[in-house]
Parts: sequence; structure tokens; C-alpha cells
Amino acid sequence: MTEGPVLESATVADVEALLTVAEVAAMLRVSKMTIYRLVHAGDLAAFRVSRSFRIPATAALTLRQSQPGEVRPGVLRVLTGE
Repeated sequence: MTEGPVLESATVADVEALLTVAEVAAMLRVSKMTIYRLVHAGDLAAFRVSRSFRIPATAALTLRQSQPGEVRPGVLRVLTGE
């Protein structure tokens, strides 16, 4: 069985740093649907594991620590509901 390029360079630390949609939603204090919207819009890095998404912790933390001026307008609109 041949592993894809992502798995070839992955380490144990990378695998442990993956969060579920529910975990990211709780961390950002938004709904799971908001996280799905960000993922589908390409504003939050994620990949599929079977039928669910896994989000790198670094991507979630980057979004969490972003200042409003640093976040793309579409992302801000999704996060604030405006």
C-alpha cells in the first residue's frame, strides 16, 4: 500500500495536533456549521478522514489569534454573522 505525500511527511506530533470540527467550534465559540462553512470556503485548512474533517491545531489557533483586520472579510462575516 502506497502512502500519499501528506502521510509520508507526517510525524506523530502532526497526527496528535488534529482537531475535530466540534473541538474547533468550541475553541472559537462558534457553531459547527460555521466551521464547516470556513472549511468549504477554503478559509480554514482541513482534510477528510473517512466522512469527517480533521483540522490542524495550528490552523485553528491561527484563526483564533487573528485580529479582525488580518482576517479576510468573508471569514469575518462568517464568524460574526454580519
